[in-house]
Amino acid sequence: MAMISCKECSAEISDKAVACPKCGAEMAKGKARSTLSTIVIVGVILVALFFAMDAMFSSNKRERAEADRSLEQPNRAIDRANQLDGR
Repeated sequence: MAMISCKECSAEISDKAVACPKCGAEMAKGKARSTLSTIVIVGVILVALFFAMDAMFSSNKRERAEADRSLEQPNRAIDRANQLDGR
């Protein structure tokens, strides 16, 4: 528990206090904590977006590779038939 100064009367009070016991002034409610939690939430969202996009693009790469392989098979068969015909 840290001690802070009251913004109204400069009395030393706990950083957990809701109001100053000396003058009754309300204290800011965890502004630093809300900023930290906002940063953490934004970070988690960015990481989730990164993994979602990575999964989306890697599945597209796999689909393209499979399509390329399926197109190569008939071409190989044609090339092989041409070789056997002596062309």
